[in-house]
Amino acid sequence: MPHPIQSNAQAKPPEVDSPQAKVTALQQAFPKQGLFSGKHWRLSPRAFPLSPKTVRQLEHIGPLLHRFQRASDTLYRRSHNGSLPPWIHQYLDRGKPATLIDLGIDPLIQKQLPRVIRPDLILTEQGFAIA
Repeated sequence: MPHPIQSNAQAKPPEVDSPQAKVTALQQAFPKQGLFSGKHWRLSPRAFPLSPKTVRQLEHIGPLLHRFQRASDTLYRRSHNGSLPPWIHQYLDRGKPATLIDLGIDPLIQKQLPRVIRPDLILTEQGFAIA
């Protein structure tokens, strides 16, 4: 008899054909606690279409946003360790639980990219706005 983990790992995901089944599958993939507290998500069974021009713009700004993320993280960490003013991390830590703050400054994850990268990109008729 195969090990239960092996049999689960080999199981195929259910077929997702209808638009409603796609949305339901996406909703079920969300963490039980949600992604962001108090936020409502609009879901679609189809990916948001991007023009080739928009894709090129994203590919261009991606490395810049990566550098922004790294620089922001460096400022935050340096503020926490005392080599920059404490108001920087105090402002960014405001309202966060201690466990999240501890995770944010954990040296084991210092070189890892977060799953959600700030700033937000908002697609407008004139191009991207960064918030």
